[in-house]
Amino acid sequence: MKYDITRPATKGALRVLGTVSEAFLGLLTEKSFDGITVNEICERAGYPRATFYNYFNDKYDLLNYLWYRLAAGIERESFKNVAPEDYLLVYFDKLYSMFEAMEEKLRLILKKNLGDSYLMSSMRIYLNTQIKSFFEDSPLAAGRPIPRDMIAEHYANTIYMIFEWRFLKQNICSREETFAYATYLLRNI
Repeated sequence: MKYDITRPATKGALRVLGTVSEAFLGLLTEKSFDGITVNEICERAGYPRATFYNYFNDKYDLLNYLWYRLAAGIERESFKNVAPEDYLLVYFDKLYSMFEAMEEKLRLILKKNLGDSYLMSSMRIYLNTQIKSFFEDSPLAAGRPIPRDMIAEHYANTIYMIFEWRFLKQNICSREETFAYATYLLRNI
């Protein structure tokens, strides 16, 4: 990613990043990722291409930033007082809240971007990477008779499968039911 997410952002940078991200999300509800151009993003955001290229190499770089921005709402610091056996369920709950908050926008995006598109593959890879990283850094990873990376892969695939079933395949299910499925799958398999 061209923009350095590790350094504190200025007010101006936050404004540009937010506006460009929102313009991009808006375009994704109207057309496929492949059909969107940098010119369209810049026009929608109200910034010249030069400004876009100060922050991003291309629309793929912007997509990576978008995934980062969405996942940044799940702060690992908030897990300090969570019992190790509840880590995954608390993480699942935070992810669920994120998906639920953008459910309508997600439905519109899915109408324009099929399940096997670059956008959907990118989202799956990003979420799996984040979930595996979270698990590997958690106390759950210690003392298991199975290699850490294999367990992390299992949990990442299970959590993604539940979100795919509920949000991407748009199965109607309450938050409580979805959480019950997650509890069973994450604790009993």
